[in-house]
Amino acid sequence: MKKMLKVLTASAALTAMMASPALADTSTAIYYNDELLNTTQPVLNVDGRTLLAFRDLFENLDGEVSWSDTERKASVKYGKTTINLFPDNGAAQINGVPQALDVGPQIINDRVYLPLRFVAQSLGGTVDYTQDENGNATIQIHTIDSVQNFAQKDGKVLSILRTTGAPVNSIQPNKDTQAAYNSWQQNNAVYFLDDHDNLVEVQSYDTKIQVNVINYADAKVDSKTYDAGVLYPALTSVAQNGKTYTVGINETSGRYLGVGTPSSTREECVLDTSAGYLSVYKGRDNNSILHFNTSDDSVNIAAAASSGKVLDLIQRAIIPEDSSYAIASNGNYAFMMNGQLLIINETNEILEDVQLTNHAGDEQIFAVGNKFVSIAVENGQHYPEIYATVYKANGNVEFAFHNISNLSKVAVDEKFYPYTHLEMKDIKMFGDTVYILAKTNMDYYIVTYDITSNKSTKELLNLKEKTYDGFIYTMDDVKLFAADDNYFYLRDVK
Repeated sequence: MKKMLKVLTASAALTAMMASPALADTSTAIYYNDELLNTTQPVLNVDGRTLLAFRDLFENLDGEVSWSDTERKASVKYGKTTINLFPDNGAAQINGVPQALDVGPQIINDRVYLPLRFVAQSLGGTVDYTQDENGNATIQIHTIDSVQNFAQKDGKVLSILRTTGAPVNSIQPNKDTQAAYNSWQQNNAVYFLDDHDNLVEVQSYDTKIQVNVINYADAKVDSKTYDAGVLYPALTSVAQNGKTYTVGINETSGRYLGVGTPSSTREECVLDTSAGYLSVYKGRDNNSILHFNTSDDSVNIAAAASSGKVLDLIQRAIIPEDSSYAIASNGNYAFMMNGQLLIINETNEILEDVQLTNHAGDEQIFAVGNKFVSIAVENGQHYPEIYATVYKANGNVEFAFHNISNLSKVAVDEKFYPYTHLEMKDIKMFGDTVYILAKTNMDYYIVTYDITSNKSTKELLNLKEKTYDGFIYTMDDVKLFAADDNYFYLRDVK
């Protein structure tokens, strides 16, 4: 239910303040969050800008409107936002911050008028102006408190109103569950776009999994909750397999690298590698996984039954902080451990054992068919860079370890900002292309690497784009993604 507000009435002193002549447009209908406003004052056009009467708009908000004769200031408060208007000089503030306006607030026919776009922007929303062939105009204002899950596209960025969210966890951790709780805090949500072009948000809380399917084209959110069977289910990567997406639950890492943990205490063999001896076991992954099929929107949670190989890293002098593995189409394995690349076949024969770098930072290895592509931050130079190498599954090198980011190489007319730190905030493989969200001391970059052509690109993100969390999968490519309390943001990468 809408709350009728105490509405500003200009004092007698204001009647002397008259604005320049304005053109009335009596055929304009104004909709605020899809509800027609019963306006009492005409919509005006001043210097090519559409102006609305202060009263006509803000009596539809749940706020407090006031006028100060001393400061000659009109104010409205709603939620965490305060708008101050100074019609004498056309100035405006949002939460005390001055706003730059082509046309400011002004008094016309004893009423305070505001620019339409400033109104919408101050409410954290959007405004659309349309006119039919008969000259009748319609103004649609959608704000953050709208029930509509609208989307808007601005250049490469798509913004979707956030109306979803899992309940706050209610089961508090104890000594036995603290570790699982800490992992859950870092990994309680994953996102992807399905083949229906829906944004899918998977969240976990307590012993539950909540799947929010967001159809922004039809302004619809479909939420379903499932029992995960475990307390504090930590969600991990989304794997694409046709139209089925898999979310790992409570995956663990540590001394073992490969498929889960050893299925028995009996090792297959001991490998003599350049970084020391490593035991090979038959591994088995017994973690729970969530399958989400985008064709029929079915979801099921079950135990994974995959098996394979696992290395025992406890035999190394120092267990690597960053390590990963990949399995080629022919069943051969590749492991990355602190800059060391190890490739073995199904009979545990070492096909390649090479220290790509002694100064590895973040690192990741992927399998593409019968090829392995390893990506690592090379810290052993004046400006750290991202390096890549491509090996065939038989251990033969295809592209040697080389720089694919070239962040320190800029054109003559470009500004270079020296840096000492480089990390990969996120990295995804899609098709034959690796997508990397890289961060230096101050800047963020998108780095792509095509393993077929051995070509790479970089793009410096602007200041407003430094809030992106990482990449999410679509059926056709990947996109940069971020979520805050109000919106989801999707940015095209290509």
